[in-house]
Amino acid sequence: MRFVKRKDLGFERTGIIHLSGLNWFANGDVITVLKNELISFPQIEHITDAYFEPQHNPGSETMITDLEWPGKLPSDNHVFHSIPADSRFAETFKVNMLMGEWWNEGQMQKIVLNEEAVKVMRLGEPVGATIRWINNGMKEYTVVGVVKDFHTLSLRNRIYPTVFFALVDPANNLYIRVAPGQEKEVIRRINTLLPEIDVTLSDVYPTPLVELYDRLNYSEQAGLKMFSILATVCLLISLFGIYAVATASTRRRRREIAVRKVMGAEAGDVARMFFREYILLVIIAGTIALPPACLAMSRWLQGYAYRTDIHWWLPAGVVAGVVAVVLLTVLGQVLKAANSNPGEVVKSE
Repeated sequence: MRFVKRKDLGFERTGIIHLSGLNWFANGDVITVLKNELISFPQIEHITDAYFEPQHNPGSETMITDLEWPGKLPSDNHVFHSIPADSRFAETFKVNMLMGEWWNEGQMQKIVLNEEAVKVMRLGEPVGATIRWINNGMKEYTVVGVVKDFHTLSLRNRIYPTVFFALVDPANNLYIRVAPGQEKEVIRRINTLLPEIDVTLSDVYPTPLVELYDRLNYSEQAGLKMFSILATVCLLISLFGIYAVATASTRRRRREIAVRKVMGAEAGDVARMFFREYILLVIIAGTIALPPACLAMSRWLQGYAYRTDIHWWLPAGVVAGVVAVVLLTVLGQVLKAANSNPGEVVKSE
């Protein structure tokens, strides 16, 4: 989860608000009024309309294979993710333009590719290249820019070769870029504005883009909580058992401890004897448990196209942590046994 939260998505996701609930068939006049009202907010910097929403898998209607480009081979059958957007998409999402520029308003035959698309097309000079879309009336598009790869999907999926082209009809899927630190104020004002414009907007609600991406990780977050609870319960049960075993062991070995102390052993020597035994047990348990655990974790991580690594210090840290907890659990009983009076033990025995 630390990896997921810190992963660079390739664009600045903070400061973007999505108007969830708008439909593509919504009244055009209402949407126009809404846009005009929103752009008048001093906290709002940019507004874009795009047929795009964070999700686990791309919709089948956005996946295309019928593109032709210079130098395409008969064996090239790559699948492309197509994202219709308007001319303000790049500045709203603050994507990184590697070459060229985003198209301007009204340039319907201009497209932008991502790095992966340039790679699979093997375009040495992508800007200016002509792309032909077969099932879209054999229309020809000119590449005007290349953006750095960024995540439009969850980390479970790789970044597809992506083609961005101009919206023919409004998608009514608005994203709003606000000034830093103004998200809550803008959301409050939008919630007040929507019902004033039209009653059909009562079901529309502003959602931070960060929250939309967090929802993609809901199952991982729920799993983290569940396994944390289970791990805590298992650890407590184990520690109770270890405490009981340590208590019984020190009582059973009172005579041995007394003899050792009579023969010159110090309290520290006795304590180290017990500690060595418990540390050895933890190491044996770790040797048995950690390999299958790491194997299971590695296989689980294979379900993600972008994932963290299981570093060597993680299982080592687990063993060290368990050793520390176990020694703290038995510390009282061990010290009590090590500091006992051997004379009293011999008399009682």
